[in-house]
Amino acid sequence: MPASPSPTVTVSPDTATQDNGARVSGTADAGSRVEIRDEAGGLLGSGVTDALGRFSVTIDAPPTQGARRFVTAFDAQGKMSCQVELDVLATPRADIQSPHAPVPSFAAGSLIRTDRGKIAVEALSVGEMVLTLDNGFQPLRWIGMRKIDAATLVANPALRPIRIRAGVLGRNLPEQDLLVSPQHRVLARSRIAARLFGTSEVLVAAKQLLQLPGVDIAAEFEAVTYVQLLFDRHEIIYSNGAQTESLYTGAEALNSVDPAARTEILTIFPELRDNMDAALSARPMVSGRDGRKLTVRHVQNRCDLVS
Repeated sequence: MPASPSPTVTVSPDTATQDNGARVSGTADAGSRVEIRDEAGGLLGSGVTDALGRFSVTIDAPPTQGARRFVTAFDAQGKMSCQVELDVLATPRADIQSPHAPVPSFAAGSLIRTDRGKIAVEALSVGEMVLTLDNGFQPLRWIGMRKIDAATLVANPALRPIRIRAGVLGRNLPEQDLLVSPQHRVLARSRIAARLFGTSEVLVAAKQLLQLPGVDIAAEFEAVTYVQLLFDRHEIIYSNGAQTESLYTGAEALNSVDPAARTEILTIFPELRDNMDAALSARPMVSGRDGRKLTVRHVQNRCDLVS
């Protein structure tokens, strides 16, 4: 279990699209110092939680144009206890092709279920037969790999992996702690999902699960290697036993990989050159706002995300 829960962040109505003057309120541990910074590290506002763990911070400095914002809580010893991205305040990003864009990926060490058993994701090869939820064993068509060093993680905190601790998603799911990139989607299956979205199975980005006890930002890693797996179609595969997505070949996803990788993918799948929007997702992908709503409902109802 993480040292403390991630803050539950809400933004006051009528100011959600503002920068200066926007008020950010939420909860963290009592006595925590709370800071709002942009991804370049610029301080936008700060405050302290009250005896009940509540905080209200006003943004009093403009962020770098288009930059993400992060709310971070620090304990009495000054150690970061939790962090969450304040993407409801973010302006539309124009840097999706940045080499530091958080491509949906598995962290090295994740165990993928194959016809040879469970294999570390970084040890897989093209042609490997991987077990999928919908289509049995399928051959891997392409593998991408990117090492993020310490300096890059410090400069781009949005790249830090999300840790989903063993058993958090449901009974023995995942089987061991799972590390994925913030944008990597996880399968949710529950009656709550069915009530919210009209279907019991949806894909939700890992960073939208931060309000689940046992899901946190793995801030202690000095470097991380991310691996992307691509099949003939968008698949749901088994990583540390949990059901998670393969690389999705929609336009936004392909624009977020580096040019050399994109060229490789388009060589394998030339039909995507003219119609990237034709890619079908294995399950509906919920938005960030809906993903957070889904997470909160499961916490409030004490229900497993996968049931």
